[in-house]
Amino acid sequence: MGVVPVNKCLNVAVSGFSTDLQHPLAALGDVDQNGRMDWDSQDNDPPGKASIVTAVRTFGGSHTGERLSREVQHGRMLRVRRGQYVSSAAWLLSPPWERFLIAAAATGIQHRHAIFCRETALALHGVPLLRSPQVVNLRTDNAGYSGYRSPGSMTGSAPCQTLHTLCAALSSAAGRKLVADRDFKSFGTRRHLTPLPLRNPGGRQNTSARASYLGALTRVLPPATDHFESQSAVVVEPLELAVLDTVCATEDFAAAVSILDAVKAGRCQDRRPRTLEDFAPWKTVIPSSRALRRWLVAWEFADARSGSVGESWSRVLMHQGGFAAPELQKHIRLPDGSTALLDFCWEAAGIAGEFDGDLKYRQAQRLSGQDPAGAVISEKKRQDQLVRLGYRPLRWFWNDLQNGPTFWRLLQKAGVPRTR
Repeated sequence: MGVVPVNKCLNVAVSGFSTDLQHPLAALGDVDQNGRMDWDSQDNDPPGKASIVTAVRTFGGSHTGERLSREVQHGRMLRVRRGQYVSSAAWLLSPPWERFLIAAAATGIQHRHAIFCRETALALHGVPLLRSPQVVNLRTDNAGYSGYRSPGSMTGSAPCQTLHTLCAALSSAAGRKLVADRDFKSFGTRRHLTPLPLRNPGGRQNTSARASYLGALTRVLPPATDHFESQSAVVVEPLELAVLDTVCATEDFAAAVSILDAVKAGRCQDRRPRTLEDFAPWKTVIPSSRALRRWLVAWEFADARSGSVGESWSRVLMHQGGFAAPELQKHIRLPDGSTALLDFCWEAAGIAGEFDGDLKYRQAQRLSGQDPAGAVISEKKRQDQLVRLGYRPLRWFWNDLQNGPTFWRLLQKAGVPRTR
């Protein structure tokens, strides 16, 4: 899952930008003589995982799109983007945040000049997001191309009964009830104008800023999931620009903090923690003093010790509810000699706080080698030992965070101290 600087593939002078730079990715390679990105046949899919199948014209003059359309009609394949297909099973078994990566991978193959930005770029860089994005974000220099485009139908002329039968057959394996009307929907695209200092130079535009932008574009392989693995890299804006642009544009403080907690800790593909200085080259994209304040407040609140987006969201809600800030990732020596790592700890109040995502139990075997029942038993033994040391365990789940007042009542009832 390497990252390749795009400027190594672009051999152009900074001055006198040619019209070729209207599509700066044309020289990136992995494009055949017909202008198609490299594509994977079903025979070359990684074992147990699907990949994007692209419709192509064969040497005999036929077109594989006809066969793939028949597969769609029978419910075995889905049309994610025009000419881009994936197996129905891989799509249905994937949760929404992983389906989003499938849609992004298909978009990158369909549009070989696509530059991914904002939340989509962050997801492709491997940054965990608080909420699954609802659109694939792309960059454009042309105001006429900006805006939202709805996705086409994924299922073509497949009979409704076929789709309902497929959902029923895979619901158990997916771990949730699959519903055709909901689960066979793809993601639209939204094209955002490139920030003014970085657009194609013209008049008084800053050509050096544009050159720096082009040189910082990178190719990344979309993160692999349990059911999908792309073999085609896509082009994304640098992580630092994507973070700054996303945080400055959002009013959702919890979403912003979740992103910054992750990048401060290096929870991304390249594993490199970021500091405030890393974002300095892109500060010219901050559109206003209000956006700058939003960025700085979120950055100051962010903490690399937050271990997941659920923990980040918990911290934001605690702060908004006026509760005392907890100590994060506190190590406690247990009576049996082992060490417990607490997500949150209010030492003076003797409260050990834990955020638990369902993934911990549903996928315990894959994550830790334990079966789900074993994971629950281990947690119970750990909790009993914390009680012996005088701590009061407080545990909450993802659903508890959906409503702020409900979560605050949970904390208050447990005796978590308040500062206001």
